[in-house]
Amino acid sequence: MQITILGSGSSGNCTYVASKKTHVLIDAGFGARSIERRCRDAGISLRQLDAVLLTHAHSDHTRGLSSLLKKFQVPVYLTNGAQGELPPCPMLQEACIITRREEFVIGDLEIQAFPTSHDSAESVGFQVSCRGITGTLATDLGKLTSRVIERLNRSDWIVIESNHDEELLRIGPYPLSLKRRILGEKGHISNQAVADFLELQFSGLARHIFLAHISRKNNVPSLVMDSALEALSRRNQGSLFKLDPRLYLTHQNGPSEVLRL
Repeated sequence: MQITILGSGSSGNCTYVASKKTHVLIDAGFGARSIERRCRDAGISLRQLDAVLLTHAHSDHTRGLSSLLKKFQVPVYLTNGAQGELPPCPMLQEACIITRREEFVIGDLEIQAFPTSHDSAESVGFQVSCRGITGTLATDLGKLTSRVIERLNRSDWIVIESNHDEELLRIGPYPLSLKRRILGEKGHISNQAVADFLELQFSGLARHIFLAHISRKNNVPSLVMDSALEALSRRNQGSLFKLDPRLYLTHQNGPSEVLRL
């Protein structure tokens, strides 16, 4: 399995997940040319695409869908709520409507959708499995629900957002209404929320953790990494079983490191 975050943040989101036989994109926040360029930058060829999976309908996850479907006539898997919020898309001819708890198969990838807490209709995360390897993508979360935590803790790799530092958001330039939205239970989770998960609730199964959807105005990559590392260090204090997952930062302007499992 290959995984890379082609870009993550308010400017656009797109994740590439592939086996030897099946290639999918989760979200399409960039146009086809940008996605192909990002794949080339990551050393990946996007000659073949089998499907696009949409977590929700916000524009930073969908604005490139039309151009992508012009080049790749592939099915799009999305919830009924997401379809209802999308602007008209003439290229979206093959929509596969899924429920928020649906299991489905694309090629040799087994996929499980699960609900997330976000201010977009019927938003979901996805768990992807192939030949004994399982990974979970859960971004755009107002809170880490028990269902999300369950999926994260049954994964070999995870993508979890670490959107903002609460103090930087508090003193930052956003209007109060937007700050309240981000901090709410249908907004985005903070570095501290991720740290609490890693210290108190993380099973330790995942050996690879991508920290995603990092705000440019309300966060700093070094704070994201330090917060996660310090949480893992606290978790390991006095423990016989040391957890040492590899952490990856994601970016808005280019792809993350490619994970090959």
